[in-house]
Amino acid sequence: MNTALREHLALSKPPIGKAALCITIFVSYMLGTNYLSDWRGGWDWVQWREGPLMIDILRVLGVAILGPITEELIFRGVIYYRLALTKLGVAGAIVVTSIIWGCFHLDYRPPVIARVVMGGCLLGAARYWTASSITPIIMHVVWNVYGIW
Repeated sequence: MNTALREHLALSKPPIGKAALCITIFVSYMLGTNYLSDWRGGWDWVQWREGPLMIDILRVLGVAILGPITEELIFRGVIYYRLALTKLGVAGAIVVTSIIWGCFHLDYRPPVIARVVMGGCLLGAARYWTASSITPIIMHVVWNVYGIW
């Protein structure tokens, strides 16, 4: 991969301590908001037990792995990088990418969209603080794994 693209997408190894702290804060946010508002809903294992195994594998692959990787490379990679270089700066880039990302989740109820936007701000802050898109990718994967079960 060429250097410019690597820099644009921020595909560099994050500092382990900073990444671990970001992931811990994000998981706390995820569990805390779910505890307070039950956005996730109950644990419904019926679809997993009764559906074909291949559907379960594809669900995990698409929703919990490929989706977060793609979204983070687009939002906290390309869009964040471009906006951070404008007069919006880093803070503006984090907020704008989070709002746009929230608009991609309009099929959820408004309170959940607000949590998505706030989560996007945490993902953007992690991207900035660790100088890597790998940290928000891991954070997003964790969120989606929790959300699909």
